[in-house]
Amino acid sequence: MGIYVNTFFERMITLELCLISNIILDMRRNTTIDVFKMICAVLVIAIHSDLFIDVNDLLYLNFTNGIARIAVPFFFVVSGYFFYDRVVRERPVRPYLLKILIFFLCFTLVDGLTYFLLNPESVLADVWDFLHMVFLSGARLKYWYMTSLLLALVIVIPFWKKKLIWPCLVAGILLYIVMMTSDSYFVLFHNVLPGKFYETVFTYCNVFHGPQAGISSSLMFVSLGALIHKYKPVYRTGLLILVSVLFFAELNVVQHTYFYGGRMYLMLIFLAPMIFMYCLEHPGKEFDTSYFSDWCLLVYMTHHYVVYALMDIGITGSLNFLITAITIVPLNYFIARMIRDRKKKKQVTA
Repeated sequence: MGIYVNTFFERMITLELCLISNIILDMRRNTTIDVFKMICAVLVIAIHSDLFIDVNDLLYLNFTNGIARIAVPFFFVVSGYFFYDRVVRERPVRPYLLKILIFFLCFTLVDGLTYFLLNPESVLADVWDFLHMVFLSGARLKYWYMTSLLLALVIVIPFWKKKLIWPCLVAGILLYIVMMTSDSYFVLFHNVLPGKFYETVFTYCNVFHGPQAGISSSLMFVSLGALIHKYKPVYRTGLLILVSVLFFAELNVVQHTYFYGGRMYLMLIFLAPMIFMYCLEHPGKEFDTSYFSDWCLLVYMTHHYVVYALMDIGITGSLNFLITAITIVPLNYFIARMIRDRKKKKQVTA
């Protein structure tokens, strides 16, 4: 029985499409993309543990609520780029999407079960609300990326099969901007836009547990990834520097003036795809990063257990980040390497 259980979970962990990082099939691995995905996984830990909140307000604003906010948009762009490649090559997409769904359900059920065991009274007080939360974002609201990615990919498939990217991209940009008015720019717009508008926006937020969840971020960023694949725009270092400067300017103005702790910024529309274009332009030296996909995935899916356990005993901020990072990252590194090695042995003996 134990052998079957281990085999099942091993297969779930080594899906051809991982949560944060799609395993690139029939394409030369880009080590810069793999490394940057791993960096982004650590940035997610920084966000959830509130890195630097206890050190310096300016550092917390510019790093944790600034640089780290690039992580999830970058993941979406990467996913859009390689999924578009799959669609235009006419590779089957249904099994691909089903594996994402199964993987999400496995992790979110474990997450929901552990949350219930630790907080039975709060769960039983509103079971339906708990189930709604678990199956859309995870019990701790940290798995929203997976459902957002899945929803976006299901929507774009019929368009991308006809090589139509712009309809999804335009719709995604409009939705992103609309939801941005309830996030980073809420204070600026809430007295300007009509009440009915915000009733609709808040309904959306209640359904998906946040303005950035659902398809409000994913539809636009995966479409930007597809756009890069189709048109192959030329990367310009000067433009990346300019966009980065504008992003930090927006970040500081918005967070000092309107809203502190936002997640959706206008310049991320340009910054995330430009960083990805940089990675494409500079693939890096060839070394073995075949296990990075599993490594990133495991770090993303497991880090919050340590983050919240530490918070429960009063360890927050930078110390929380350090303890989580030095335990979760190396542990999952060895697990990912072990999975990779076992896969190689099976390929040799097959």
